[in-house]
Amino acid sequence: MPWKKGQSGNPGGRIKGTTPVSTYRKMLDSHIPEILNKAIEMAKDGDHAMIKLCVDRIIPTMRPRDEPVQLKEFEGRSLAEQGRYVLSAMAQGRLNTDEASSLLIALANQAKLEEAVDVETRLKALEDKVLKK
Repeated sequence: MPWKKGQSGNPGGRIKGTTPVSTYRKMLDSHIPEILNKAIEMAKDGDHAMIKLCVDRIIPTMRPRDEPVQLKEFEGRSLAEQGRYVLSAMAQGRLNTDEASSLLIALANQAKLEEAVDVETRLKALEDKVLKK
């Protein structure tokens, strides 16, 4: 019997705890302390792969972090002027391309927010005007 379009072949879904990963985890559960102790002993004995594994699990990987960009020249300028300033600073080498890109994205998002606020304000004014009539 063929399945109807849009109808699941297994409407009840997979039974929880029956995936291969779940099965392996259940098998390992009772051995976890023993396995961890062995891993620690191997690392202590100088097994470089086990040392790396243990350290990678204990200490999270450091992610790149950008330093804040100081742009006092932005104050009092329009969004378009700020965008031109960012492009100019990038062209002159005062900002790298990643910094400039992030700033331009932030400016674009700010423009969208300001536009939404403007539309909301205008709509409210129109509604107030219509309701007064």
